[in-house]
Amino acid sequence: QLDKLALDDALAVHVPGVPTHSRAITLRHLLSHTSGIPRMNARGSGEELTHAMLDYLGDGPQRDPGARFEYWNGGYALLAGVIEHASGKSYTEFLEAELLAPAGMSASGFTGDANLASERLAVGQAREGRDRRADEHPYGAYDFRYKGMGGLVTSARELFAFDRALAAGLLLDSEHAEELSTPVRDDYALGWWIGRSADGSPRWSHGGSVRGFTCEFRRYPEQDGCVAVLCNTDDVKPWEVADGLEQHLLGRGKAGKNENGVLPPEEEAACAGTYACSAGRIVVRA
Repeated sequence: QLDKLALDDALAVHVPGVPTHSRAITLRHLLSHTSGIPRMNARGSGEELTHAMLDYLGDGPQRDPGARFEYWNGGYALLAGVIEHASGKSYTEFLEAELLAPAGMSASGFTGDANLASERLAVGQAREGRDRRADEHPYGAYDFRYKGMGGLVTSARELFAFDRALAAGLLLDSEHAEELSTPVRDDYALGWWIGRSADGSPRWSHGGSVRGFTCEFRRYPEQDGCVAVLCNTDDVKPWEVADGLEQHLLGRGKAGKNENGVLPPEEEAACAGTYACSAGRIVVRA
């Protein structure tokens, strides 16, 4: 059961057949990208966990687990396998019950879901390959090639609900929420980059990209707020858009801001609208 998982458990405790060379890798190492497995190990795929695991692990860690940060999506695929093995449910079934439902994210789902409202699904414009609708699989199927590292179909409003649920303690207790935001190496915690915002306060952030879509999501615990940038084209740098929003909302010395560095509600409301830059990028601020 999931209540028996611990961050410092070895992967081998929860997934059968882990090779000897990778038995020192823990769940914390996978979450913090410090497993020692090189980033180029990306061949894992298919529905069968053991085969995907062996492909991802390859020849094992090239550095001692915990010694160095190297971003590796394969670790999150293996963590999805841990969830499935421990819960007895599919990864998507577990997240729907334990994350989406408690957070009130009723309009969210995963690629391949048949019950997502088609009229609300964006079409992603791709630089390479064909354009695709948000609920279409970017890799043909939602298997261990993508599971655990992406595939959520959601909206900015739904991500705000996630932020509110996390802030209210509906998803994690205080001990594990602190673990979530405590850097392990190179300012990376457990699934979040931890840094400083434009006013020097703490910021949690993460972004991502896949064919047709890019995103950036940021949390500001001291301000009790967040910024979500979702783009239905993969040639946009969403972190640059988020930087601009953050500077506007939290940057020092902004005229009209109150003593907490936040715009008065009436001025913030006046910022709503559609913005276009010289490169033709469109941003809608609600």
